[in-house]
Amino acid sequence: MGVMDHYETVKRRKLRLREDHPNAVVIPELVSSATDAERFVIFRAKIWLEREDYKKGTEPDSVGYSLSLAGGAGADATSWTENCEESAIGRALDNLGYYGDKRVEDPKCSKEEMQQAKHNKEIKADEDKPMDESDKKKLMEFYADVFKDNLTIPEGLTKGEGRAAYQACRDFEHCKITKDEAIAAIADIFEVAIKRAA
Repeated sequence: MGVMDHYETVKRRKLRLREDHPNAVVIPELVSSATDAERFVIFRAKIWLEREDYKKGTEPDSVGYSLSLAGGAGADATSWTENCEESAIGRALDNLGYYGDKRVEDPKCSKEEMQQAKHNKEIKADEDKPMDESDKKKLMEFYADVFKDNLTIPEGLTKGEGRAAYQACRDFEHCKITKDEAIAAIADIFEVAIKRAA
């Protein structure tokens, strides 16, 4: 039996909540900016055990938060928002005593939360790897398309730094920052790589 087999899904825990509290209300909310959703999302989930308390505007019985980084393997390649929402609900359920770990009396994580933590760790490790040639080519093409200029990528630029440079281009393209701000941000990113390689 694998480690993940010990964790109960959030869906099953929601069913247990409904069995115990048929009038419960579960409300997940996106609390990060929608403009950041291509990079990360943060959700907050609130739970009221009684619908009447929710209608009255009283404080929720439980709150939970979750952060999810964009991209990755499996469902996270396209569904990091949905996974984050479900993980936030899992945290709120945990705070109510609807734990995800079947092995112990007071577990801390659901199956989804364990998978999300593993995914976030993998994304972080991937960011420190050298940027591959195909990604360098895409960044140079995108830069040329946006700024009508050529870009020289320094040796040793990491995937994470490349993504940050790409995001600066996108932010300018979507009028979130000025051209000068975007070019300065990319120069700062590249300077870190140049100093590291020196």
